Amino acid sequence: MEYFENDIVEDIAIESVNLSRMTFIEAKLFWERLQFSVMPVYNKVIVDISKCKFIDSAFMSVLARTQSMLLKEKGELKLVLDNDKIDQFLGTAGINKIIDTKFSVEEAINSFKGKDKVHSMVVA
Repeated sequence: MEYFENDIVEDIAIESVNLSRMTFIEAKLFWERLQFSVMPVYNKVIVDISKCKFIDSAFMSVLARTQSMLLKEKGELKLVLDNDKIDQFLGTAGINKIIDTKFSVEEAINSFKGKDKVHSMVVA
């Protein structure tokens, strides 16, 4: 099994983390993957960390930098969580105030689609 997997649904890149722990080393690899392979092509990104039981501050920094870069390009990052402890940890760190969190990939995909409908109604 790969550490990270990629899937594309329409114009949305889905990056799944298949690790129980995301520490500095994995965060560095993930950042490089996002920076060179994903963000140059996609501005709608979902990061699924539902299999993670622990993430450190280095990975939280990657998430914040990714969101910042995507927002500059009129894009957005969605984070998929499944573990209440991680959700509480991210809430304490304030990450969930800058990154939209969902509890399934399907919910994250649908939240992008809803925004697209609202945007097209406003533009029309």
